[in-house]
Amino acid sequence: MVGKNANAVKGLDAETPLRTTGWSASLAADKGNLLLMLYEKAIRCMEEALVLIEAGDMIGKGAKIIQAQEIVLQLADSLDKNSGIEGATEIALNLERLYLYIYTRLIRGNNLLDQKAIGEALHLMGTLCTAWEQIIPVTSNASKTAAANA
Repeated sequence: MVGKNANAVKGLDAETPLRTTGWSASLAADKGNLLLMLYEKAIRCMEEALVLIEAGDMIGKGAKIIQAQEIVLQLADSLDKNSGIEGATEIALNLERLYLYIYTRLIRGNNLLDQKAIGEALHLMGTLCTAWEQIIPVTSNASKTAAANA
């Protein structure tokens, strides 16, 4: 594409208004609520993967674990390891190590049908989610509802 539409995204240009529906609407929520939604989604994916293993649905199990892995990697990638705030870099690096450990447990669980490894990843994510829930005030139940319905 050349000219005024060179930076357009699949049919969107300066004259096309952006719509905020579904998941896009939840992006308007604050970062804290988005973080909690990511944790909750990863936890649900892991729980569903364990059920799917029991049911013998290996394709479904793989899809759920891959979703959880993608969320865990996104959480690791979003850490600000250079914030300049005293102690924040160390916390971010430790969280990154923990996320990568969870990621490796999910790989093991997916490849070897290791329910214990998935359970460990689930437990760690649940513990982190609970900690974040104590830190992050839920400012808008509407934003959580919008994301859940997306």
